[in-house]
Amino acid sequence: MTELSRPDPLAARDVLDVLVVGAEQAGLAAGHALRNTGLTHLLLEAVTVGGSWPRYYDSLRLFSPARFSALPGLAFPAAPNAYRPGMR
Repeated sequence: MTELSRPDPLAARDVLDVLVVGAEQAGLAAGHALRNTGLTHLLLEAVTVGGSWPRYYDSLRLFSPARFSALPGLAFPAAPNAYRPGMR
């Protein structure tokens, strides 16, 4: 057993109900919405959860208001209309 091992989501079933490919903002929101549905689901991400954009765009900064950066169940730590200049 490795440090990162988790219960096998397929242990009791042969098939998943939902497979979410991509664990960026939309994928994480979908996973949150599926939590209490009773559906067996799995989120897959090729690189790191939250996306790979920092690896490709050194100059990219968050340029939308905080209200568009929150995830379901996880508020963004700023006023809804605030911009976070310099934040990645």
